Amino acid sequence: MLENQLDDQELSIREFAEGLWETFSKWREGQGKGMPQTGGDGMETGLLHGWLEPQDVTRKEEFICRGDAARILHEFVQRELGEADDEDWGAAREIKDLYDCRVCVKHVAQMICKGIMTAKDGVFARGKHVKGLEAKAAFQRLLEPGTRLAADKKTAALPEQVRAPKKLTKDEAMRMLKECAGIRFLDVRTPGEHAAGSPEGAENLPLLQLISHPERAASNLETPILLGCDGGYRSEMAALRLKEAGYANVSYFGWKS
Repeated sequence: MLENQLDDQELSIREFAEGLWETFSKWREGQGKGMPQTGGDGMETGLLHGWLEPQDVTRKEEFICRGDAARILHEFVQRELGEADDEDWGAAREIKDLYDCRVCVKHVAQMICKGIMTAKDGVFARGKHVKGLEAKAAFQRLLEPGTRLAADKKTAALPEQVRAPKKLTKDEAMRMLKECAGIRFLDVRTPGEHAAGSPEGAENLPLLQLISHPERAASNLETPILLGCDGGYRSEMAALRLKEAGYANVSYFGWKS
């Protein structure tokens, strides 16, 4: 199906999903792995396997933007290929618009780190529509790691104090809150998420604000800081930003992870 799409033609969500599934099926066949288990076409299978969301089905004839494409590709890599996330996401940290959408951050970062999608001049352009040529290239990189772009691991050149905030389990974080005097506990989720419920004692400093104004975390760079969110991903990004800003004692965790 995707072969019939013009390289400069914008794709709908349906065309993107069907093209991805068709490309994957042909790749498996070429690898001698047989046809993958399927629930039907790309849309039905994607929803069944979890790399599409219900909103993708209701919006299937709308043009797909790069943010949605990153989400779908990221979920596909995890669910269909069993590929773990790249723990070093430093290659994505220089993207100027990475934090524009809290939902998209992890998906975009992983696709950049894995060399599956690109950013031009430090801008990902999340809302830009995906065309046939970009989709074909992304599908090839996804299935053939040897063709992936070389991701510059930014963190490799950073000082140790920047690269290594402390990742804690929930139990370790709760113990730190009890035992560490003067600690500042920050919930880096949105105000709406914080208002809906957060651990006792957590103050709200949303990730987007912290990225722009790390000095709001504490006036003293030696103040112990514990950052938290649902899964630990946003708190990790916040922790790296604070370490980069010079804070010495930064830890993070996800209370639902």
